[in-house]
Amino acid sequence: MATNFAAAELVESKPTARSERLSFEHSFFLTVAGLFPVITIIGFAPSYYFKAAFNSPPVPSVLVHVHGMVMSLWIILFSVQAYLISSKRIKLHMTLGMSSIVLAAVMIVTGIMTGVAAATRGSGFPGYDPMVFMSVPLTGMIMFAVIFGTAIYYRKKAADHKRLMLVTVLIFLSPSISRLPLPFIPVLGSIWFFGLPACTADRRHVSNR
Repeated sequence: MATNFAAAELVESKPTARSERLSFEHSFFLTVAGLFPVITIIGFAPSYYFKAAFNSPPVPSVLVHVHGMVMSLWIILFSVQAYLISSKRIKLHMTLGMSSIVLAAVMIVTGIMTGVAAATRGSGFPGYDPMVFMSVPLTGMIMFAVIFGTAIYYRKKAADHKRLMLVTVLIFLSPSISRLPLPFIPVLGSIWFFGLPACTADRRHVSNR
């Protein structure tokens, strides 16, 4: 009888543990979906979103405007997708997910073009040669293309899909983090705005094993 009770207790505890894990993951992704636009707005407020209030120079070209709008749409889309999963509106989430392939393709093209144009103008992160720094946005776009494509391939495997989509967010956090008004960011350079997202992704991956 004792063994039967123990077995029954174990069976009952499994759904509870799984429910708690899913609840934590939903909360985690909703938090990321909320922080993603906040960090982006803060980082790009002086140079793009609220540049008039900061008396910043005009946006260099129409291409930069297009890139900014497309990236903003992607941030909104990610936040909406996280909300749809949390509210269990899976069918609409999947429909938007497939539609986002076109937006992702536009992002990749405009991202590469904007990176090349910035290097041509001599723009880059302080302390880096613009032509050398050009590898940062180009590598980011390539990484995004590979990981997003893999996420679409594994769209029917929820656990793999959502973790891959999380990594796409961490890739796009780097430009925003590098522009945060914090004095130690220029000192740490790429160690900060690449290292932090990378460590976050690695920590998240390990915690889900």
